[in-house]
Amino acid sequence: MSECADSSGSMESIAIKEEPGEGEENDDIIASSRSNQNSTSLPSSTGQGGSRASRNEAEKQRRDRLNGFISELSHLVPTVQLANKRLDKTSVLRLSANYLKIHFGILSRGTDASKWPKTLDSDYLLETMQGFLMILSGSGRIVFVSGTVEKFLGHTQVDLMGHPIYLIAHPEDRDILARNLLPSEASGRNFSVRLAERSLSRSEQGRWLPMSFAGQLRPWHRRNHHNHGVHHHHQAQLRGSPFRGGGGVWGSGTEDWLLFAVVSQTHSWSPLELSLYEAIQDEYFTRHNVEGQIIDVDQRISVVAGYTVKEVLHENAFRYIHQEDLPVALISYEMMLYNSPDGSGLVTYRLMTRSNEIIFLRSRGFLEYDSVTRKVESFFCINTLLR
Repeated sequence: MSECADSSGSMESIAIKEEPGEGEENDDIIASSRSNQNSTSLPSSTGQGGSRASRNEAEKQRRDRLNGFISELSHLVPTVQLANKRLDKTSVLRLSANYLKIHFGILSRGTDASKWPKTLDSDYLLETMQGFLMILSGSGRIVFVSGTVEKFLGHTQVDLMGHPIYLIAHPEDRDILARNLLPSEASGRNFSVRLAERSLSRSEQGRWLPMSFAGQLRPWHRRNHHNHGVHHHHQAQLRGSPFRGGGGVWGSGTEDWLLFAVVSQTHSWSPLELSLYEAIQDEYFTRHNVEGQIIDVDQRISVVAGYTVKEVLHENAFRYIHQEDLPVALISYEMMLYNSPDGSGLVTYRLMTRSNEIIFLRSRGFLEYDSVTRKVESFFCINTLLR
């Protein structure tokens, strides 16, 4: 029994006795496990970096696709191709949306929507009528305008199409426009509003020109048997369309109506028809023959330059210009006479007053043509004092 006890005691001592170096091995195992934990935490940060890189790559691909679509639209949409300069993305999308409105709204009335209408392309008749064609939606958005608009207002088709007409309408005349875009029993429309011409420079505002609108307000789909199905087909398409007009999806509410109008200048603008605001400005008008001789002058020249009407009448205007500025004034006059597309010009110069003082004037000139021969017979200038 004692042997058994001794043996059991020796076995216990063997069981609890550590082998030499076992503690060092355990320490190595613990250190190894910690290093494994650290190594497993490293891929998480690497994964975050990879996720960020993948997001950046996805965003780059999205931008590339968008740029590709916009580039494709630039080659497909005729109105974008009319631009004589590179358009930004917003302008390309605006003109593309407007082109779809034309095809869904105007050309769907029993016409082939895949073709650009010849009547909208040709400006010969409009030039003869001394006007331009404009199609407005019920919210006032310019759906179409013919190229001859540039001759009258200086704005191009690309500048205007897809934008609200209220951007170039005189604030006091916007209510007149809005009333004439609402449907009523009479479809005919004949009204006048003032529209802004394109300014010659960013530093100055263009003139307000009185323009006459003559046309008809029509529904953008004929609700008859011929295209009854076409109407519902396009209505269904437009409900899911991202293009919206004032107050809702284009094709609902007032957008059901389009104003087709020929726009022409109410009358030739005359410097005698100055507004009260313009009349109190430090400016005066002069009319000249083609040699520059003053044939008519505003009495306000005495306030600005000190001369009386009698003193300057039939005198050559160039003799009053400072000698150093005379070459510039002559070049500007020749450019207006021979190279100006709209028969106007602008020049800033020094003028000698009656008391031999020097003042700075800005003259805006306009050519006047003979009604029969269409040759230049005179020109008039609005001369503004610069302070």
